[in-house]
Amino acid sequence: MGEWGSVSYVHTARRSRVATAVAELLAREGYTYVGSRGAAGDGESRGGARHLTLALLRSHGPWTALQASDADFFCRRRGGAQRCRLAELTKALGRYAFHVSVHGGDSVTLLEASRGGRVRVSGGALATKPSHFHEEPIARRHRMMPAFKLLPVSDELRELAGAWEGLAALLIPEVDPAMVANNLLFRIPGYAPAHPDHARVLAFARPVAAGAPRQRSRGSRGGGPETGA
Repeated sequence: MGEWGSVSYVHTARRSRVATAVAELLAREGYTYVGSRGAAGDGESRGGARHLTLALLRSHGPWTALQASDADFFCRRRGGAQRCRLAELTKALGRYAFHVSVHGGDSVTLLEASRGGRVRVSGGALATKPSHFHEEPIARRHRMMPAFKLLPVSDELRELAGAWEGLAALLIPEVDPAMVANNLLFRIPGYAPAHPDHARVLAFARPVAAGAPRQRSRGSRGGGPETGA
């Protein structure tokens, strides 16, 4: 999932709160904040550590867009957790959020997470009609057609539920929607990420266990992201 585009939208304009909450959640998994500018990559293990870069983008209205170099990172559960990382984040913040993941250019998955951590998934790959999105189940009646049912979003957002570039254009008007919706912020290996000037970029790393294979991640204290807008 997420090979074409993968973006989370958190219902708050306070990016500093989102950055702090994300750092605290990642600390539970052994990630340490290593700087405000990370190298391009998609959760690769290199130099004895697994790296993760996040971009927090200023959005229209009371929203913060969150994109990870490991595309669906926030849609998956950390080891032993009962809910996906995005639901853990919404519960920590007391704010709801949703995630749009695009696969194959025409298959859109919408994951909604309430402020209490409840999750609902709709849509999915058109060809296979999957019963799950990572570990989260997709009810049969919600497959194929992404739609907002859990969150109290505006009618404008409801109409765009399956239009990933339309959502990016509406919520992140200062950035080319194709740049965000299609993961181009992190896609070009060997080059610095193409982050917009207003983006807050946070880099994290986690030691790789001795003997563990060096593979791309599917899935902080000791310093944390600086506060600010």
